Amino acid sequence: MNMTIEGTAMEWIQLGKLLQESVRLPVCVVTTEPDLNVLWNGEFEPHPAYADPSELIRSVAANGIDSPYPLLRATPFMEQFILVPVRSSGSNQALIVVGPTILQHPDEEVAMNQLNDLDVPRRERPGWLRYWRALPVASRMQLLHVGALAHWTANREPIEMTEVLQMNLHDDPRFGSREKTDAAIWSQRESFLLPGSRDYERRMLDCIRGGKPDELMSLLADFSSVKVGVLSKRSQLRNLKNLAICGIAIATRAAVDGGLYEELAYSLSDLHIQHIEELSDSGSVEAALNQAFLDFASRVRETRRQSVSRPVHACQEYIFNHLHEDITPVRLAEVAGLHPGYLSQLFKEETGLTLMNYIQRERIEEAKKLLDHTRDSISEIGLRLGFYDHAHFVKVFKKHAGTTPKRYRDPNRRR
Repeated sequence: MNMTIEGTAMEWIQLGKLLQESVRLPVCVVTTEPDLNVLWNGEFEPHPAYADPSELIRSVAANGIDSPYPLLRATPFMEQFILVPVRSSGSNQALIVVGPTILQHPDEEVAMNQLNDLDVPRRERPGWLRYWRALPVASRMQLLHVGALAHWTANREPIEMTEVLQMNLHDDPRFGSREKTDAAIWSQRESFLLPGSRDYERRMLDCIRGGKPDELMSLLADFSSVKVGVLSKRSQLRNLKNLAICGIAIATRAAVDGGLYEELAYSLSDLHIQHIEELSDSGSVEAALNQAFLDFASRVRETRRQSVSRPVHACQEYIFNHLHEDITPVRLAEVAGLHPGYLSQLFKEETGLTLMNYIQRERIEEAKKLLDHTRDSISEIGLRLGFYDHAHFVKVFKKHAGTTPKRYRDPNRRR
């Protein structure tokens, strides 16, 4: 059955049935053109909010109608789905929707907190409890594997699990881009799991400390079996925010232990916590926490790739923290605890740059961020970074960036 060559509705339905029998999870098939139309429903539990389960499926499918790859989706009511496109002639002809599932059956306290957050009337709460307890349990990793299998079966196109993880965890649209994270940083320059989860927590922090974002993605995707502590007795959203803030504090320390500049680590921590406090639903908080962990691990990896000795690393961190000040070889030698002449030689051997060239390069990198993310004039930026002669700033900028500050800031260069 080649689904990429004008697959028929009957073939799609047959695929859905086979998939449901294989994975023992609810499956349905939805056409995408001309309208969302549920062709076939698998076995569904009665839903407290939808008399017709097709309405739930349509609302979920609408969020993944154009995606070329499998997508994890969740509702505020703890339901989880994986959406798999069936493609033909370069566009999605149908979606295979696996779900609803749940990460774990909530105990009564967690369930009531969640229903409080969602303002569900008391008379309707028993129905939600019955519904949640009847849903099949599936981890994110299990759903992602099901998605990869269905994608291959439907489209005859292999997809690596690392790709699926990257698409669904690392690039979650609810958080925003790395560029936006950097913009906020440059503009403003112990345990949170229960004892039964200590091993998971240790592995997760080891991934951050060791700069292993790919391994961390796999751990985060398989988080469903881990039970977290309770820090709020009324609101599940507040509970998750409190836990997330604790998690970010621990991750920050792990990132510093892994070699991330302390000032950068704490700037990131403040940014991620501020972002989490602004969120209004549990799913977004969880996604933001995952992104915070991955951000720390990725930045530790970047730092470790520049593996240098402790004195050179101390100099690099000092330079990073004092780009707007006068930096002298004598002061750097004091920071490193070495003779200035020996430090200059060691620094050149390990980085390939003289101290002066390295400082210039880092200042130009800072200047690029300020040009991108502030409205300060080019002259003001040069002065802030210690270039008291405008012509000299332009010359050094062009040497390291390959263009002038004015051309770099030109919005047309990104088109």
